[in-house]
Amino acid sequence: MVNSKLFAQKPVDDGGTPESTWQEWGRSFPELDLTGCSRLIVVAPHPDDEILGLGGTALLATLSGIDVHVVSVTDGGASHPDSPTVTQPEMEHLRRSESDRAARVLGIPAPVRLSLPDGKISKNRQELTDRLSSILGDSSTGTWCASTWRGDGHPDHEATGEAAAKACADTGSRLIEYPIWAWHWLSRIMQQSRGKGPEEWPCPPTFRLQNPLLPMSSLHRSPRFPTIPRMHPSSPTCDGTTTATVRNGVRMTDRELPADYFAKMYAAQSDPWDFESRWYEQRKYALSAAMLPKPRYRRAFEPGCSIGVLTEKLAERCDSVLATDIVPAALESARARLTGRDAEFRLWALGDDWPDETFDLVVISEVGYYLTFEKLIEAMLHVVEHLEPGGTLLCAHWRHVVPEYPQNGDAVHSAVRQTPGLAQFASYQDEDVLIDVFVKGPPSPPSVARSEGLI
Repeated sequence: MVNSKLFAQKPVDDGGTPESTWQEWGRSFPELDLTGCSRLIVVAPHPDDEILGLGGTALLATLSGIDVHVVSVTDGGASHPDSPTVTQPEMEHLRRSESDRAARVLGIPAPVRLSLPDGKISKNRQELTDRLSSILGDSSTGTWCASTWRGDGHPDHEATGEAAAKACADTGSRLIEYPIWAWHWLSRIMQQSRGKGPEEWPCPPTFRLQNPLLPMSSLHRSPRFPTIPRMHPSSPTCDGTTTATVRNGVRMTDRELPADYFAKMYAAQSDPWDFESRWYEQRKYALSAAMLPKPRYRRAFEPGCSIGVLTEKLAERCDSVLATDIVPAALESARARLTGRDAEFRLWALGDDWPDETFDLVVISEVGYYLTFEKLIEAMLHVVEHLEPGGTLLCAHWRHVVPEYPQNGDAVHSAVRQTPGLAQFASYQDEDVLIDVFVKGPPSPPSVARSEGLI
């Protein structure tokens, strides 16, 4: 392979390749179209390659109804051979655990692990080919295989790509390839190709990755042992760019709102979204309250309470309510509105440390789309942690795209539905609003009629 010659020596840390360079490179490749794919097998040489290389696409595929599975070729134990603090078995356990957690966040099954020797995939290429052929099976089922690019510049990545290509040829499955190290080494590839365009390079990737759903490196959390290629400072992740994407009504970007965004809103108007007067809000609150499965709750938590219009309605059904916001003026309005009620108000944001208590009702209403996808996932994991068994989560969000928001309501609810530990109880949607109710499970919660013995 040409890259094996280019990068036969240990690569120097030259700061990586600027984002502008690999964006220009990527323009030569078409966007991936998954039409006709009903089953996607993502082959990763090491635990984390599937997330760094194809995590965003895997999530989009899952949300589109495609059956996604990951095959992890090795357990990644040879990544830090000279470490004085961790043994190879410990490293393998750590990387497997991270990979399992990332799969749970993306809503896909835990990887199938082949446990071939790390760093020696080329010596076991035939065994890998045979095992992949068995996994791929009959191509008539609409099975596609995604593997690391055969020109990626890493011996294990190239050998895995070659085995996957042979297995696809043997089974008639469609092969797509994704780069990982190539993003980092792109400048050196271009130097060696002497100005040739990407279409002239040996084994170009079958497609380019663009518009990620979240910074995938955040799903692997071993600060002592970073396993991703070190990227140029202008490159947000090796999974794509910072550009927003809108597909099937789902909008996601990693751009955050300005720090003073809400302060300016409340400085200009005490009720910026007309919570008190709009019929949209009144109707949404009535629908939300009607969808709650229990007549009464012990302790509710409402992040982003604003001026407390919804908080007041929650207090009618709850023994006590904890409501938070990041704008002091909004909290003062909410506190005045609920004078005499058992309600507590705190200056708090979803990214802060969670209260050291549990709740039987958590309400995420019109606040999820203010978070980047990564922060939303973290927040939902905290919700599950602090929600009592059998407790209720209510989510309600505006569905239309607001240009400055990182996400829209559909993206928020797609993420919440993938959160482990939540069983969906009820759902309502129209053109404007999406309301979902979940119960911390399993098992799935009984219907209201069944819980009252009517059926």
